[in-house]
Amino acid sequence: MKKTFFYPAILCVSILAGFTSSCSHDDDNEIVPEPQQQELQTANAVFNLNPGSEWMYKRYENSESAPTVLTFSGDTDHVKVESVVNINGVPFSKIKHTITNPADEDVFVRYEYSRIDEAGHLVSLYNATESSDYLATITEKSAAMVHPGADSAYDKVVKNYYGNIQYVVYPQAAMNVESKDYTVIPFKGIFTASKSGVTNKTLEFNYAKNIGLIQSTSRQLNGTYVSEERLVSYHLVSLTDKK
Repeated sequence: MKKTFFYPAILCVSILAGFTSSCSHDDDNEIVPEPQQQELQTANAVFNLNPGSEWMYKRYENSESAPTVLTFSGDTDHVKVESVVNINGVPFSKIKHTITNPADEDVFVRYEYSRIDEAGHLVSLYNATESSDYLATITEKSAAMVHPGADSAYDKVVKNYYGNIQYVVYPQAAMNVESKDYTVIPFKGIFTASKSGVTNKTLEFNYAKNIGLIQSTSRQLNGTYVSEERLVSYHLVSLTDKK
C-alpha cells in the first residue's frame, strides 16, 4: 500500500509532499458544548462536519508506464468525524482516516482537524497527531484553507519553487463519480510552471453542498504522478439526528 497522501488546495506546495506517519491515541480533548455544535451546523451549508458523519473513498493513480491512465490502487479511505474538540478555545471537528488495502494487512490511520472559518471557508490541519503537546501549539490561524465553499469570488495566487498556482472557484457543475450524480462546486488550482522541464497542470477539488468532498485530483508539480480520490458512499449526521 502506498503511504503517500496528498492534501488539497493551499496545502499543495512544491511537490505536494505527503504525510506518512501513523498517529498515537489520546482522548484528553474536551468535547465542545452543544451551542458551539449548533453554530457549526449553521455553517454546514456546504460542508458537513458533524460527529458521526462518514465517507468512503477509493484512490486512483497513474503509473510511469501509463501516465495518462488512472487505475484503482486498492486503497480505500474510511473517513469519520469522531467528535468536536476544543483546541485552545477554537472548535475543530476531529476527523479520523483509516486507509486499508486488501493486498496487505497494513492499516494506516491519520487524523485531521477541520473547521469552517469566519469567511465560510473549510480549513484543516494536516500531519496532525492526537498528542496533547502538539494540540497545545495550534492557534486559530494554524489551519490551512482547503475549499472556499460558496465564496465564488475567491481568487488567490500561491508562489512556490516550481511556479505559481492560482486557486479559483468555478460555477456549480454536474459530476458523475462512481456511477452517482452530484452537483459540485469546483475549486481548481491552475499551476503555471516557471522551471525548465516542469509542465503546467491543474489541481481540482470538488465539493457538494452538505455532503463534502466528492472527487479530488492532485498532481506532483515536478513530475507525472497523479492521485485521485473518488467518493464511493457516505452517511451524514445532522444535530437533529442526535436529539
